[in-house]
Amino acid sequence: MPGLGLGLELPKMIDGSSSLGIIDRLGGIVASGFVLGFSYHLLTRDYKGYCLRVRRASDDDVLDIGFVNGYIDYVAIATFCAGTNGFVAIRYNQYSAGNDAVQVVLASQPKIYDSVTGFIDDGIELDGTDDYLTVVDYVAMQITSPVLNIYMNRKSIDADTRYIFAKNEFTTTVTYALIQTVTRYALKVDTTLIYSDVYAFTTNKILAAWNGTGVNESLVEVDGSIIRSTLNPSPSNLTKIVIGARNGPGDVPTSFANGNIKTIIVFNTNRENDYTKIASLV
Repeated sequence: MPGLGLGLELPKMIDGSSSLGIIDRLGGIVASGFVLGFSYHLLTRDYKGYCLRVRRASDDDVLDIGFVNGYIDYVAIATFCAGTNGFVAIRYNQYSAGNDAVQVVLASQPKIYDSVTGFIDDGIELDGTDDYLTVVDYVAMQITSPVLNIYMNRKSIDADTRYIFAKNEFTTTVTYALIQTVTRYALKVDTTLIYSDVYAFTTNKILAAWNGTGVNESLVEVDGSIIRSTLNPSPSNLTKIVIGARNGPGDVPTSFANGNIKTIIVFNTNRENDYTKIASLV
């Protein structure tokens, strides 16, 4: 699979994997609200595309990376990026064609391969300064009903206030975001923070957030510890999603995350009862 110039767009192609994905192992869940998925893991065997697109720093050449036995082909990344650093230009959405998480600014692309230490297995690495990915114009992610579930495998490098996943509009109070504060993870619903009771940041944590089993009930869960609230996000037709930051003044990202994100799975139906199973897989 040759590297191609950064400006070229490739069609997504099957990599030959017949492995069951995370979503498949949950049983029937694809028809129950799976709308967005980025992961080192293959999420469903019905997905016939790549995992992500890597850019190597030595010559800015790029390569689309698939899966081997249901996991990202890190050998291909190591071969392609040998002797240099590797960065993520695109994380492909495993739910459907399009709606990928993209970064065209080279300096803002998250890192996935280090020239000295090799493949970054904890997840794509965000530097806390200007790294982020954006998903735009995605109707399935509109907050128009009282349920939006996010599952994430996340590792933090420091303790500071940073946005990990955000659907927000800076000029209004409409916000739905997973964030990290100085002491804890939290779900931000419009102007209110729903704090988790988990304080450790420097190991991988399984985060989940959803606005409940019904109207006016939001929830944040970190490594199985649940905190509930009597809130739900304001209805919104916002379709832009920022991974690793939030929309700031002039729609320019700010509050950058510092750490790693391995998996993001989003449902627009309530999957609260699947937390334990999903957490064991991601």
